[in-house]
Amino acid sequence: MLSRGLREMQLILDKKGGLKVKIRNLLAVVAMLSVFLFSAGTAFAVFGVNDAVPGQDVVFPIICEGHANPPTSPATFGTLDTLWAIAEKNGGSHFPDSDFVVCADVFVYDSRSILRFDTEYCWTAFDVVTDSCAHILSIMSPNAQELMEVESNGKTFFAGYVIVQQSEAQESITNRFVPWVYLTDLQKGFASGMNGISAENGTSTNDLGEVNGAVAVAAESIYPRVFILNDKAETWNWWILLLGRNAYTQLGLPSFNRVLDCQVCNEEEDCESEVIPIPNELNIINVREHLTSTVIPTCFGQSGCPIAGFGRCTIREAGETILFGQIQIQGTANFGPIDITAPSPFYSLYGWSYQRAAESTATLSWDVIHEIHRVYCSGVIPGVNGDGNEAACVAGVL
Repeated sequence: MLSRGLREMQLILDKKGGLKVKIRNLLAVVAMLSVFLFSAGTAFAVFGVNDAVPGQDVVFPIICEGHANPPTSPATFGTLDTLWAIAEKNGGSHFPDSDFVVCADVFVYDSRSILRFDTEYCWTAFDVVTDSCAHILSIMSPNAQELMEVESNGKTFFAGYVIVQQSEAQESITNRFVPWVYLTDLQKGFASGMNGISAENGTSTNDLGEVNGAVAVAAESIYPRVFILNDKAETWNWWILLLGRNAYTQLGLPSFNRVLDCQVCNEEEDCESEVIPIPNELNIINVREHLTSTVIPTCFGQSGCPIAGFGRCTIREAGETILFGQIQIQGTANFGPIDITAPSPFYSLYGWSYQRAAESTATLSWDVIHEIHRVYCSGVIPGVNGDGNEAACVAGVL
């Protein structure tokens, strides 16, 4: 995502023409200094680790089946939903004139990281707060609901992500929250779970841990599972990717092209090249749609079923800038000269492979969620791996 500061600066540029030249000149000077200081924007990561510990704040993706009926009618919901439970593990004293030991602001963003709704949760000592995607969407306005819609598998879903952030006025850093998330479609026999992202030492609004002293959980490449049992309409494999920002769009220029540059391999060691766009902060990738060659069949009419294997995917981003020309980024790196307000040189990536297999009845159907493995970013020389699980994330000028 673009940081809030950069979006605000763009708004100033639009509204205050008298400041436009001075601010652009300042940006140009800072950008050129960054090139000289940081070798044309090249950057190397100090990597963070995705660690299942209690956190101060909580982040997780949400998906529920349905569609909006604007301008005033209630939304229509299907059967797939995301449920969550967040436990408070510290206990402690209640606040004056309150039964609660802690409260948190709840921010709901669409897949492009635009805030669409906010509310509040409060906990008593050792309490568990529960909620669901369908409930949150049902109390949003019809227009906001429509802006949360995405398409996949020939269906319409509401999708985005939630940040649960402890209220600043109440306490300093307290890593007290333990989150669990469930993706369910109970009428059709599906229910799987994953841990929510517990942001140790906290986040800021619409950042995924790259601030408050935290280190981005950056990735140079990922290794998601592929499994598609049959060609039934309710069988699919999603790769769900939640990243710390959208693909770049700078000062009115066209969006950068951010992709997964993949080799997808089956269990017979046959591989095919696939380039899969990941422009948004939340990306729901229907894997079947990206298996296009004859190497790995498309699995229709049971021909070639099941499809089973994995992807070997590097995160790449490229785009054109006014000052620097063509920019190439490998891994989840930010480019300082055009993103001077980024909270970190790097941003986080979290991913899950969701596989569901529909059979003749709900009792025979099944689904699973696997967290996606990764090669982390590190400060090694570009093109030279560290211990095999580290590689350089690089942002630079061609």
